[in-house]
Amino acid sequence: MTLSARELYRRARADLNAGRNASARRMLARAAAATDDGDLRARIAGSLAAVTIRQGDPAAAERMCRAALALPGLSPTTAAMLQGQLGLLALEQGDLDQAMAWLDKGIAGIGDEVEHRAPMLLNRSVAHAQAGRLPEARADLERAVPDYAATGNAVERAMAVHNAGYVALLEGDLVAALETMGEARDVLASASAVNAAICERDRAEVFRDAGLAKNAEQSLTRVTQVFAAHRMRQARGEAEFQLARSLLTHDPEEAAKVAAVAARRFRAIGSDGWALRADGLRLRALLAVTADAPRSARSAPDAGEVDEVVSALEALDWARPRGLPVVVIPGASHFFHGKLLTLRELVSQRLALTLA
Repeated sequence: MTLSARELYRRARADLNAGRNASARRMLARAAAATDDGDLRARIAGSLAAVTIRQGDPAAAERMCRAALALPGLSPTTAAMLQGQLGLLALEQGDLDQAMAWLDKGIAGIGDEVEHRAPMLLNRSVAHAQAGRLPEARADLERAVPDYAATGNAVERAMAVHNAGYVALLEGDLVAALETMGEARDVLASASAVNAAICERDRAEVFRDAGLAKNAEQSLTRVTQVFAAHRMRQARGEAEFQLARSLLTHDPEEAAKVAAVAARRFRAIGSDGWALRADGLRLRALLAVTADAPRSARSAPDAGEVDEVVSALEALDWARPRGLPVVVIPGASHFFHGKLLTLRELVSQRLALTLA
């Protein structure tokens, strides 16, 4: 029996939600080839962008979403879904303010379509959590869980429950974090290796904060291998970043090496916010190595590099409570020599988003 484009799209979304990226990509390609419906093709492009984000090509994902948004005759729901995907893209790149702006638009435009509202609420909760707004993160999760229950999507509901456990970790309640993550673990682990790895990565942070660094590092090493096998470069970099954080507690020299690898990986996919965090972690590790070394063997990090990273981190600290975006242009000087075209494009994009 020949499957319709809508059925192929439905199956692709199920694969995507379960972390089966390769299967989702194949289904989406078949769905796109089977329809001339512009609105459906735009939805397919949005889901394909989500796979592309996971596999570490944010520039291609953004082109897909923006091209789909520019198509004539889109329904408000489809436009909202694409706005949500642009929010996810910004979130993966560490641009929390841009992520919030797009996700707010998407959630406002999606109305009561719970199937599509739930993942946007889930992603916005992550943005809130990363920005330290834990009550807002929990509120979005509390809205997402019944949405997923209404659609019968057990895997995504389990991810929302799991993320509630992660919020508990950030709140400092390690017992509640492990218990809540444990409620979701079996469902996530049975869905796919990717979802199991996501669960294990977050549980490793609980182990680290509980003083079980070795357990955390064993888990994170396994997790990086899973993400590598599925070409999920952003997720792999985040796992390496968490591994470096754990190593910092007892092996700063190795922590510096792992953080440097993570920073290079983030920069290769345009995730400059995460790259900056990894730079800061590497410098912390190098300073710890210097402090522990004999006086005659001490070699501090380059002062210019320290100034550059500290200045950028200070800018983030100043902007975060004011809700202002911070964009990093690698290699830019104070006067943006050789970077003016890039600066103009960034300003144009921000104005378009603000005035939309």
